[in-house]
Amino acid sequence: MMGIMYTFTTSAQVDCNSIMVCNDGVQISLDDNCSVPVVASLILEAQAYSDAMYTVEVRTPNGTIVPGAIVTKDHIGMNLQVKVTLNGCPNSCWGYALIEDKLAPIIETCPCTEALTSLSGTVTSGPTYNRPQTNGCAVFDLNNIYTLDTFAITQSSTVTLTLGNALTRISLYSGSFNPASPCTNLIATNLTSISAALFSATNYIVVISSVGVSVPPTGEPYNITMSSTAGSIIGSTATSLCVVTCANEASFLNQTANNAQNRPVFRDNCDNTTLTYAKYDIVEKLPCSAAFGKKITRQWTVKDRQGNTVIKEQVFYIQKGDINLITWPRNYDNMDLPAFTCTNAPALDEEGFPLISVTGRPQGIDCSNFQYYHEDLKFEICGGAYKVLRQWFVIDWCTGAEASRNQIIKVVDDTPIRCVSQPDFFL
Repeated sequence: MMGIMYTFTTSAQVDCNSIMVCNDGVQISLDDNCSVPVVASLILEAQAYSDAMYTVEVRTPNGTIVPGAIVTKDHIGMNLQVKVTLNGCPNSCWGYALIEDKLAPIIETCPCTEALTSLSGTVTSGPTYNRPQTNGCAVFDLNNIYTLDTFAITQSSTVTLTLGNALTRISLYSGSFNPASPCTNLIATNLTSISAALFSATNYIVVISSVGVSVPPTGEPYNITMSSTAGSIIGSTATSLCVVTCANEASFLNQTANNAQNRPVFRDNCDNTTLTYAKYDIVEKLPCSAAFGKKITRQWTVKDRQGNTVIKEQVFYIQKGDINLITWPRNYDNMDLPAFTCTNAPALDEEGFPLISVTGRPQGIDCSNFQYYHEDLKFEICGGAYKVLRQWFVIDWCTGAEASRNQIIKVVDDTPIRCVSQPDFFL
């Protein structure tokens, strides 16, 4: 530590005989606005007066005075000299302050949230309300402790909420919940299971409340399973569910951190232009009972220039394939598409059949719920011509549905025979 003490007295409101001791080395971290006014309390030890009673002077290593003693991103990494003077007195001391940025980037927006299948938490000692015993609101249970949860749905459907135990009760409200008016917007009340026809673009409030007027010291845990007959359940109307077709799965996974769709927006307190982005995709195949074929968790790691890091996850869903929406390959038979000829015959695979990359394959079959295969039959025609009957088969393992289609591939010999004689010889 470094300190200087003067014994000069004055008639002001301060005692100029006060001892002043400055820390010789402190770290000052910049705030959300990437600036901090350096005040006496940041430097002094055993400060005798309020910050307003001191004057602070800050200098850069080359001796330049920092205006207003306000440090900013321009001073990150600098060891600044700080002088503190007691107003009206010659008393002063000085020390050094290392300016640092310790705040990680913050997330401003992050689309693409996970679909909800449950709500869980604990009802602890907190607010109370008078819970209607039935929807008619004729009788109330008094002073029930409660907590709230919210959800919305992407498509109008019937939603079922079921408590995992009977230690609490659930009530459901549309749009908003007012504990002082517990019958307003009420859909269902005082139940362990609720099934109701709900609408999209509406927030629904679940009130989880105690059975009686008290809960254990550790609270009453609850877990509510959720299901809908159509669409998906999300956290609120302000959140979004991001769905990718199975046909676009490969291109989606090939996205880089720079061109990724629906990328979260991050903001740094000191410098937005130098943020570095990295992403990592985790692909999970979902069971047939799920609404989607796969879930992709996209993990973002974002760093600022100082190495401060924030991690945020997004969730995307890959649609299941619909066997009725398959686009089948066309025929090369001179009726649908022109047939091949001997002079422009398609390249063949190792078994002697036209390559699929040339003649096409069904579109919309690269989905986790599909399995597909094909069989080829070759019919020789006169000359070098032939016809291939390619049979495509697709099976949906989740529904048991099957589909098949024949593809005709013809190679015709349409060049007439030419008679080429030997040249004449003359003796």
